[in-house]
Amino acid sequence: MLNWFKLTTYDKYILGKFMKTFIVMLSLFTVIIVIFDLAEKLEDFTQKQAPIGLIITGYYLNFIPTILNQFSAIFVFLSVIFFTSQLASRSEFIAVLASGVSFKRMMKPYVVGAVILLIGTYMLNSWLVPVTDKKRVAFETKWVRNTSSEYKANIHQQIQPGVFLYFRNFNHVDSTGQHVVLQTFDSTRLTSRLYAVSIRPSRFKGKWELVNVVHKDFAEDGSQKITKYTALDTVIRFDPKDFFRRLDDINSFNNSELRSYIAALRIKGTGEINNYITELYRRFSAPFAVLLLTLIGFAVSARKTRGGVGVHLGKGILISFLYLFIIKTFNTYGAQGSMMPLLAVWIPNLIFGLIAWWLIFTAPK
Repeated sequence: MLNWFKLTTYDKYILGKFMKTFIVMLSLFTVIIVIFDLAEKLEDFTQKQAPIGLIITGYYLNFIPTILNQFSAIFVFLSVIFFTSQLASRSEFIAVLASGVSFKRMMKPYVVGAVILLIGTYMLNSWLVPVTDKKRVAFETKWVRNTSSEYKANIHQQIQPGVFLYFRNFNHVDSTGQHVVLQTFDSTRLTSRLYAVSIRPSRFKGKWELVNVVHKDFAEDGSQKITKYTALDTVIRFDPKDFFRRLDDINSFNNSELRSYIAALRIKGTGEINNYITELYRRFSAPFAVLLLTLIGFAVSARKTRGGVGVHLGKGILISFLYLFIIKTFNTYGAQGSMMPLLAVWIPNLIFGLIAWWLIFTAPK
């Protein structure tokens, strides 16, 4: 068993090719994506006069880890196909097989390289990206996003089981809102309704100040008690950030923060919780795609063909689009609650695991 971890000259040669090609592929695609993103946001940067140095250090240096997070498996896959096709076109694998090395043994350096990148992808996914994404989101909030996004109208939210909060409008800049309604239900029966003309942060920590309040308590016999206040300081358990949180901001949570936020959503009983549960499970399942796509890439491109590298890259691009489509489809099912989030994130790996097994099993040896 321990001998399996010892790398031969062949292993080191393949592993070196793997890593060098991956780094080149990674750099090339990162530059391309950054150029397209810059072209899209250049008008925003110009209009708001964002400093060039801050664009580079505050945005793009923090945007690159997000790119790696989203496309690392594809970069690995295309890297494997590219350098393996080159080796196959020079008949290097034929020589290796002729020397008595089995097809299964030939995969060892690929598996070692994939495991290294799998671990790196998990660390990037769960810990590095949340740190850099917080800085990216802060930059976008100040220099890119429309300021009107800090103002919302007709906000409805369940803030805890049986308690519903409504604002006609809310301003995130100064945390003030107009025409507030807070309703409490016991099962399906309305037990109380509070209305206030406006709301703002109270001078007392953890409380909100309501202005011109009308509070109604409804008894089971249909009677009601009405209480009015000119001003009322009270606790309302909501966070204004939740009203303005964008779905792509989810990357700014590390695993601990994401679990805590999911726990808070469970208490509220809101339906959007599936988005966050799916993301949490995805962080554990996505790195395994690196290993599966590495095996598929090897099985597809280790065979010498008349078309050479071009044919293998064509197959690789087709499989890449299929992979992205399946991942996106099942993640959407999980986020919408149409499927259990755990199943939604692991089914694509199961599908590509079966594809990898079939390609390796049927590959000429």
